Amino acid sequence: MESLQNDEQRRILIRFFKTGPGEYGEGDEFLGLKVPQTREVVKAVPKDFPLSEVPELLMSHWHEVRLCGLLILVAKFERLATKKLERDENAIKGRDEILTLYLQYAEQANNWDLVDLSVHKILGHWLLLPTHLGSDNKDLRINILDSLAQSDNLWKQRMSIVCSWKTSQMGDPSWCLRYAEIHLHHPHDLMHKA
Repeated sequence: MESLQNDEQRRILIRFFKTGPGEYGEGDEFLGLKVPQTREVVKAVPKDFPLSEVPELLMSHWHEVRLCGLLILVAKFERLATKKLERDENAIKGRDEILTLYLQYAEQANNWDLVDLSVHKILGHWLLLPTHLGSDNKDLRINILDSLAQSDNLWKQRMSIVCSWKTSQMGDPSWCLRYAEIHLHHPHDLMHKA
């Protein structure tokens, strides 16, 4: 990804994602790649790319490399979330592992695009699928989203509402309504936009 670096695009992204002092993306670093370029890198990643390698990408100081890691998780999750595999034991285990990793590294999705390109396709979809995490699945799901919503981290808060894009799309608006109400008076415009 570093070989694709584009300084002109980098300057645009630094302004666009508000990386200056006191701005919401303060200190974020960019290579200057456009999202389609990152998606092309993800397409080139072998399907058997080990999940254990993704944290290295998620911990990168480069914004686009973190996005690449998140999109790899999305691709892996989507392959395990087809109708055919919905109740498959290995697929359930795999989805649970991806979700657990995603939540473990949630703070690395530290800008709105990183959240918006991943959370509904992983956490949002997981809300609608069978899981082996926890004994009371509904309470566990609410607890996960409530902990995100009540976090001091803006991006985790955004995750709690943006994940409901998928649940609403699939006919269950209750998640959206719950977290829209919780965030109704949130002081940040990025939460209102979400």
